[in-house]
Amino acid sequence: MLKRENRGIIRRLDKLRRKVVLLAAGCKCEICGAADVVLEDHHPISRDFWWWRWDLANSVCVCRDCHSSPATIWQWLAYNRPSQYAWLRLQKRFTHILKRRDLDFEAAERVLLSAHDAVYLQAA
Repeated sequence: MLKRENRGIIRRLDKLRRKVVLLAAGCKCEICGAADVVLEDHHPISRDFWWWRWDLANSVCVCRDCHSSPATIWQWLAYNRPSQYAWLRLQKRFTHILKRRDLDFEAAERVLLSAHDAVYLQAA
């Protein structure tokens, strides 16, 4: 169970991660290329597993239509990002034993802010 005092930073981290993922994808669906649609930040490994919740390697920017088909996302990853696909498949095998609860939220925020700055500067 989340401690009440962590809820605010968890929401901030979720919003920041989403912003970084969308910016890195050029604000378009990475699967179909749609740009003028609502975009979502897909977590191939469920965000319920804290270890990977804010890991940018566990992300794909997708539209709602593509997000409704996780199998399509995994196929796309296998074809377009084979190293990320292999890493995710390996990590997914260990989700049942790695449920990290002692997260350093401030460190996660620093990493995401750094990634946001790097992506934002590339986009400018």
